[in-house]
Amino acid sequence: MRVLHLSVFRQLSEGQRKQLKFEADAAKQLVEGHWDTIALHAGASIEPFERRIPGPFRPMFLRALYAWMLMLRLSRHYDVVLCRHMTFDIFAPLFSWFVRNRASVHHAKEMEELLLIRPGLQGQLASWLERRSGAVAARTARAIIGVTEDIRQYELSARKIDKPSYVYPNGIFFPGFQAAPDHRSVDVVNAVFICERFVSWHGLDLLIDAANAYQDLGNHQKLKIHLIGSLTDAQIEQLNSTNKINDIFIMHGVLEAPDYELIMSNCDIGIGSLALGRKGLQEAATLKVREYLAIGLPVFSGHKDVAIPDDFEHYTNDECTIDKILNFGLKSKSIARQTVRDQSRPFIDKAVILQGTMDWLAVEVASDAHAILLDQPD
Repeated sequence: MRVLHLSVFRQLSEGQRKQLKFEADAAKQLVEGHWDTIALHAGASIEPFERRIPGPFRPMFLRALYAWMLMLRLSRHYDVVLCRHMTFDIFAPLFSWFVRNRASVHHAKEMEELLLIRPGLQGQLASWLERRSGAVAARTARAIIGVTEDIRQYELSARKIDKPSYVYPNGIFFPGFQAAPDHRSVDVVNAVFICERFVSWHGLDLLIDAANAYQDLGNHQKLKIHLIGSLTDAQIEQLNSTNKINDIFIMHGVLEAPDYELIMSNCDIGIGSLALGRKGLQEAATLKVREYLAIGLPVFSGHKDVAIPDDFEHYTNDECTIDKILNFGLKSKSIARQTVRDQSRPFIDKAVILQGTMDWLAVEVASDAHAILLDQPD
């Protein structure tokens, strides 16, 4: 069983690069089967799985053309090609019919997200084009794969299709993480909230509002929230104003790994995204949550995680209030880092996720695609 996972980007973000590197590293651990990862983008290649798109194909629509040309050439060497869905792709109606072993991978509710990230007429046009080109790409795919259950159901419903479908959540290369040193305080709950930059769906504003509404001022010294990442001037002003009332937040800014690892060694819990509903999502599989758990930090979040059971004690999806965060932190103090790490592994280890995905693809996609090829005239 041979699988190719192909993605195309304008620029590959650090988060996307990290996610794909976890996948490429985990693929080397597979007991059965072979999995290749290729990321096409216009920037310089850093990791072995990256390929730079040739200059003439780097403009917006032509990137998709290059991806289809490469897919057509490589697809004959694989049982299944997973292709990350390319939004408002004008070439899908021309090429999608000819890659008969393709499964379409979706990371967002594309038509809704385009309206959010491209306000006004531009977003409406992009969403309109995606509705039409995306419908062809989805209907000609052998299967639909979403990174969350919410997205999987959305694609089947929005595209009005009935196809084999699967959830392929994010995961991490588990051997690349170790339990954090345990330097936790006896008296203070320390929570860490890490973002490359704090944008609306991370919900920092909800955390600030919760701190401003916190009435138990005699108890405020029992909680410290460490913010690691880029903050806007407006966010810094809000945080400074809040800290004048209850000194909860500690702003560290952007840090190198050794510095933020030192901070996390003092922490009891990690904070995940608190407002994913602003992206139209009710659940997710974020790398941040997986990295917290892999180093032994239980997670307080504002959304369901698609890969983690609802009753898993080291992950909670709850309303953002200081009391709830504080209580979760106090409960987590007595749990060893290694216990959190070991019990989280079945849900976040990319090698486990890859093997399960390959087993499903072998039954639902590869065998079907092979039968179609055999039916083709000589």
